[in-house]
Amino acid sequence: MYTSPEDVTKIGEDTSSYRGLPFILCEYGHAMGNGPGGLSDYHALFEKYPRCQGGFIWEWIDHGLRTTVDGTEFYAYGGDFGESIHDGNFVCDGLLFPDRTPSPGMTEYTKVIEPLVITAGADGQISITNRYEVLDTSHLTFRIVTEVGGERVDASTLQVAAIAPGETASVKLPAEVIGQREAGQPETWLTVTAELADGTAWADAGHRVAWGQVRLDQPVAPRHVGAATAEGGAAGEARHARAEAASEDVTVGVDGIAVASLGMQNARLDVWRAPIDNDVIPGVTDAWKEAGLHRVQHRLVSAGLKDGAWEVVTRTAPPALQWGLVATWRWSHTQDGAVALDLSVQPDGQFPATLPRLAITFELPRVDQVEWFGTGPGEAYIDTRKAAAVGKYSATVDELQTPYVRPQENGHRIDTRWATVGPLRIEAAPDLFGLTVRHWTTADLENAKHTPDLIAGDTTYVTLDLAQAGIGSNSCGPALPDPYKLPTAPASLSLRFTTR
Repeated sequence: MYTSPEDVTKIGEDTSSYRGLPFILCEYGHAMGNGPGGLSDYHALFEKYPRCQGGFIWEWIDHGLRTTVDGTEFYAYGGDFGESIHDGNFVCDGLLFPDRTPSPGMTEYTKVIEPLVITAGADGQISITNRYEVLDTSHLTFRIVTEVGGERVDASTLQVAAIAPGETASVKLPAEVIGQREAGQPETWLTVTAELADGTAWADAGHRVAWGQVRLDQPVAPRHVGAATAEGGAAGEARHARAEAASEDVTVGVDGIAVASLGMQNARLDVWRAPIDNDVIPGVTDAWKEAGLHRVQHRLVSAGLKDGAWEVVTRTAPPALQWGLVATWRWSHTQDGAVALDLSVQPDGQFPATLPRLAITFELPRVDQVEWFGTGPGEAYIDTRKAAAVGKYSATVDELQTPYVRPQENGHRIDTRWATVGPLRIEAAPDLFGLTVRHWTTADLENAKHTPDLIAGDTTYVTLDLAQAGIGSNSCGPALPDPYKLPTAPASLSLRFTTR
């Protein structure tokens, strides 16, 4: 149980050990709180190695107990009834919430184990692999939708000859889709969906069995958070700069016009997330707190006009420790009336090896509606994103939250292109960003024991992630794999802000 992907690989490759018997994970993908992450990595190994036959997710459902206190209903867990011996919320580790509502983990798992794999193929065709053991695909209808920038431009049925079990077929695109591809409009996406042609005992006709997305245009490669330098420090004068002033909003001024004119208040660098169960139980949170990541403070190093932009240099660091993040915020006006931000971040000193997140956080007067173009409709992180489709979505701020029984980091939408939060529009230029919008602070989320502890106020808190650490399943499982950790390293982000 809970064998790491690395060790699953070794077992799959070594067919002589244990008399070559099949390998089955009696437990894996521990589904506690926000998780599990990395399910697609495991499933890829199950498909690659015949010896690795799969496994059983632990587990099916959260064991919270429906409880009402002062007229407010919530799900209770260990310790809520005065018992002296308990395991806290460790009983809340299922793919379903206690009320049988599927969690994001269930949505991800459903996507990962789909019986068809639909991807881009050679020569501009669509590749469809049939993972069914005994069924061909004659019971399915294939539908396609083409969208440009999230707007539907075409929809039709894709003719697919029956694909035998275990086989892969290449399917030609219809002429109208080829035309959209040749037009090369930015963010042109083709979604292929396989649906039941007829109803069955377990689902109605039209039930979605599998889906895949193919990007038809050539994207501009976004910049990414880089690797940590061997010296472990930042270059340049900012390394030795001292604060000249302090401010609650350290990013003041755009050519003399306050950033607050956009409605943004208290903009600052953010490196903390409300710990998920996979952070807390294995002690990852303790290491982050030892590095002071939960108590960083912000100070203004310098501010003034430089090379046609209002340049603000800030330092984000915990008291009494010998490290910090030096951020250069370059604000400028564009010809079309937008406010542009070019942000660069340099680690300085004896900084920690990894961060929970690297982000910009700011506050807005309360807004209730969010629209975005990026991944959705549900939350997605770097290792829980298979079920996230690129498209244009709309939701209330309340709908963006995931009600984990013990509140924790949730609601992140990875790879957002643009978002409208109330009157404020935020666009990537050309970077992608992670979007989180809440009616409470990260501290509120971290301190809450149950969902009713989270009380919305008159402020909306917006976080735009340059990057965030993955989710994993380390509350009862292997450590988060290195590719999903967030190394402390130089990073940059460019955004445009407008109001309506």
